[in-house]
Amino acid sequence: RQARSSASPALQLRLAKNAGLRIPHTTFTNNLQDVLELAEKHKRIIVKPGPFLGMAMNEQRILTQLIDPTTLRAEDLHSSPCLFQEYIEKACELRAHIIGQTVLTCKIDSQRTETTKIDWRNYALADTPHTPIDISDELSKQCLEIIKNLGLSFGIMDLIVTPEGEIVFLECNSQGHWL
Repeated sequence: RQARSSASPALQLRLAKNAGLRIPHTTFTNNLQDVLELAEKHKRIIVKPGPFLGMAMNEQRILTQLIDPTTLRAEDLHSSPCLFQEYIEKACELRAHIIGQTVLTCKIDSQRTETTKIDWRNYALADTPHTPIDISDELSKQCLEIIKNLGLSFGIMDLIVTPEGEIVFLECNSQGHWL
């Protein structure tokens, strides 16, 4: 039961904000009007299924991707709630691995290739270097606080570093993904 609640994007985003991290403007919805309103506020928006089954585009699993909300049909979205967020420009991404009280972080140079600019999980690994990086004590403390408040002792956080150097929290995977 604990792990199930820790997977909630709404809870994770709230805890990250409470820890002092910036979070993207986010809408969880199956209502097209909500998506259109988000798009009016932000130049570009992304969609990702979050913990939901989410929409299938061209019968493929959705990774995070830019979306033109005018291409959505209300009847398709109605049965498939998704997570929509403002798109945030990236200098790079960080993946913080929290194990107990230890925070190990790698920098992902996702902006080096078109394939991984929106979502590094499109796996062009040869062209998307992952390198160890030291993060500030403050960011380490924020990561540890989020993990603690999720009731976890292990988690992997995805973060964006904007071109201005600001850190933006995206999510925490409570089980890790091993490829």
